[in-house]
Amino acid sequence: MRGTGKFLVKPKEQVRIILPALVSVALISVLGYGFLSAVRYAAIKAMEAAGAAPGLIQQLVTDSQIIGVVFMGVAAAVLFIGGLWAWRVSQTIFGPISRLENELQAVIRGEQKFLNLKTRPRDSVQRLFELFNHFLSRHNPDQN
Repeated sequence: MRGTGKFLVKPKEQVRIILPALVSVALISVLGYGFLSAVRYAAIKAMEAAGAAPGLIQQLVTDSQIIGVVFMGVAAAVLFIGGLWAWRVSQTIFGPISRLENELQAVIRGEQKFLNLKTRPRDSVQRLFELFNHFLSRHNPDQN
């Protein structure tokens, strides 16, 4: 369920919270790959200047390319797993808040007198739901 009101965090804002972290991981990966490439280039030039055998230089190039592919694969996996983790955390935090927002709007519109939320034991705002219901029952003593 997604919030539709004016005053709490929406999926669009969730993306704005998660996106900088994912962009940071991607940027660090690209910079790391750039550093790896610069080290590889310097090593190849040093080997050429020292008169190393062409077969040895080719082996370094091949090995460093494999390391680069593995590095980028690991970076992509970290980015993917980080994205899944960030999405899950945002849903854990913002999902209950969105449900609470929808219920509060129904109370404000007069469609219901109490919050009818079914919370899971691990909902981050379960106690908040209970407090809102307590507040509503104190302001509507004739309603059950």
